[in-house]
Amino acid sequence: MAVWIILAAIAALLLGCLLYGRYLAKAWGIDPARETPAQDCFDGKDYVPTPPAVVLGHHFASIAGAGTIIGTVKAAAFGWLPALLWIVVGGVFFAAAHDFGALFASLRHKGRSLGRVLREHVGEKAQKIFTVFALLVLVLLVACFTNIVADTFASPAAAGLVSVGMGQVSPQAGAGVASILFVLVGLLFGLLVFRKNLPMIPMTVLCLALMAASVWAGLNLGLNLPSWVWVGLIAVYLVAASLAPVWALLQPRDFLSSFLLWGMMLFSLVVLLIPHGAAPMSADTALVVSDRGALFSLLSVMVFGGAVSGYHALIASGTTSKQLANEKHARPVAVGSAALSSLLALIVLLAVLPGIPEKTSSLEAFAAGVAGAAGSELVYRLMLLTVSVFALTTLDTCTRLARYLFAELFNPDNRRLKKLEGAQRFFATPAVGTVILVLLGCGLGLVRNLDRLWGLFGAADLLLAGLAMMTAAIWLRGEGKKTGMLVVPMFVTLAAAIGYLVWNAVLTLQLAALWIEDWLSLGCSAVLLVLAVILLIQGLPALFKKPEEASDDAD
Repeated sequence: MAVWIILAAIAALLLGCLLYGRYLAKAWGIDPARETPAQDCFDGKDYVPTPPAVVLGHHFASIAGAGTIIGTVKAAAFGWLPALLWIVVGGVFFAAAHDFGALFASLRHKGRSLGRVLREHVGEKAQKIFTVFALLVLVLLVACFTNIVADTFASPAAAGLVSVGMGQVSPQAGAGVASILFVLVGLLFGLLVFRKNLPMIPMTVLCLALMAASVWAGLNLGLNLPSWVWVGLIAVYLVAASLAPVWALLQPRDFLSSFLLWGMMLFSLVVLLIPHGAAPMSADTALVVSDRGALFSLLSVMVFGGAVSGYHALIASGTTSKQLANEKHARPVAVGSAALSSLLALIVLLAVLPGIPEKTSSLEAFAAGVAGAAGSELVYRLMLLTVSVFALTTLDTCTRLARYLFAELFNPDNRRLKKLEGAQRFFATPAVGTVILVLLGCGLGLVRNLDRLWGLFGAADLLLAGLAMMTAAIWLRGEGKKTGMLVVPMFVTLAAAIGYLVWNAVLTLQLAALWIEDWLSLGCSAVLLVLAVILLIQGLPALFKKPEEASDDAD
């Protein structure tokens, strides 16, 4: 019965996003004849007109993957039915409007960040607060995913640096090798397609074959390195990936990785739909957990990747808006990726229906669920490798976004570096901002037990989503467009996030002893709440002005 309910939910999700996306595009006035920022501000590095399939691959690979998997597994522990309902409703009426609205607002503001949109329609103070808030969220996400990737790649105690042979290579050591090779394949694809101008389809086939060879290599060759070494290697990679032109690594790696993600989703769905006799977990566990706070707040912050996510808005306004060659591509890229991300969450939910094994990470629980349905240890290795690839994809995109925002904080007028002086010029330099942010994020990633802070990450991300919807709605209202599809989910997500942060702080203060992660949670919660409240005080009056008043203020 549970399987059939999830299948019906998948159909409702995809149909809902298709119809609602069309409604949003019509209500907001998408104009295919309008020049995009990629064309108007072309620079060959960040602003690059790109085929829609490549942009979709980049956007989807950046927003989906490890975060969606981890959040859904954690939410499933409270019962699969409430999680399923939130993923479907949130995916259609929250994520689709949020992601599309953020991308559309950035497109109409020369591909600039949502902070710059706020500056234009609210003021410079609002821009700075939003940018600091977004940077804090990105640093937390870099820390979280660095910790996840490093732990996924770290091998159990083994003799020797290198292990050879499928029977000798641990899944973790092999995943690290395959991920390194994937980066090299992405560099090759970027060079062949975007610099040598070779035809995309044959080069795609070639590089997908090389990715398959990389998977084989990861099954037979492993690097046995401890977690802290992987953190250092990840830090070096993030600096290089963030500073490289988008055509060199970001676009090709995400495009090729999206095939891996789609293949993983299709394979998982087919395998999981085959009856294998496992009894499903309880549908309503969360409904009877009286001491865990409001159910909706819990689900919202846990499943932030599978429903609405503020990180999606940063991707849309940070990199995706600078690559679209036509405004009509905004709907399939934003709404389509949101739907696929929610679809991945439903597949994860299907995988853990039989139960979540004790003493396993969320990524391992998902891999074990699919492998158990397939009855193959090899599938477990392949699944673990695939999800680790997407955690790394999220990391490098996140770092590039943080670089943009850090430079914007010290150079809000986007002046040329040569015209800046002193400390402003130093901190606005891309390399400086990148190194600072990577050191902060990866340094924090060395803290153990970061998985205990997942609720904090989810709440921060949900707050960011609410603020992103407020920003897009302020601009749309000034344009005389409908905003109800953004305002209603904005208030719901803000209430859920703020409620969780307050509730979590109260519970944390009641603990007999506070560890470093507890103090980190309390400190970040306080800062996030203060920044969010100040920004709401700044933005809500602008949101509820009459359209003509907003237009006068903008002038």
